[in-house]
Amino acid sequence: MHNLIIYSNNLDLISKYCNNVFSKFNNLKLIGIITSEKDLSNLIDFSNPDIIFLAEKNKDTLPSILDKIENKIVLCQKNDKYKNSKHTLYISENIDYISTRKSILKFISNINENDLHHRIYQILDNLNFDFKLSGTNYLIHAISYSYINKDDYLYENLEKKIYPYVAKKFNISESNVKWSIVRSINNMNSKKSPKFKYIDKITSKSLISHVVHNLD
Repeated sequence: MHNLIIYSNNLDLISKYCNNVFSKFNNLKLIGIITSEKDLSNLIDFSNPDIIFLAEKNKDTLPSILDKIENKIVLCQKNDKYKNSKHTLYISENIDYISTRKSILKFISNINENDLHHRIYQILDNLNFDFKLSGTNYLIHAISYSYINKDDYLYENLEKKIYPYVAKKFNISESNVKWSIVRSINNMNSKKSPKFKYIDKITSKSLISHVVHNLD
């Protein structure tokens, strides 16, 4: 569930978007509709929202406080200088609502993935993984993919299901993925993390399974 704030003084526009777009998402919780920069600042400090929707015509008119907010959806006039990034989605005023919902769905999916990767990072960090190793980065994506599709228990068959996914994502060979992950896990094993003190050696399968189950 993501907390959503709407910042705009155009009540008609707010009504249209609430009824036709945001009401279609069951993972968005509207916690405030703000019309002044002062109220926006107070609500941001109080509630720490996940996403802010800005119904402004020009990016230059946006409050400076929003530079500190990562996840923004900006409704604006069509302008080639506006480009989407991982943390900001610019939507043209002229775009239809169906296309808008599709764009927002994709944007929220990216936010969800970023949050998941952060949680995986914290678990691996507690297990003394070295994030300078490429295998640790591959491992994060392997765990993320396994967690999202965990009903299929993909980690039961790493070489046929997980390694090909990571290899395609990074445009490398499946064997490169496999041995990079093994190297990263072996490096962690050498540090003898207390989290696994009752297990002699951690394998890729057992490690991915362990983290997947600890993400719930």
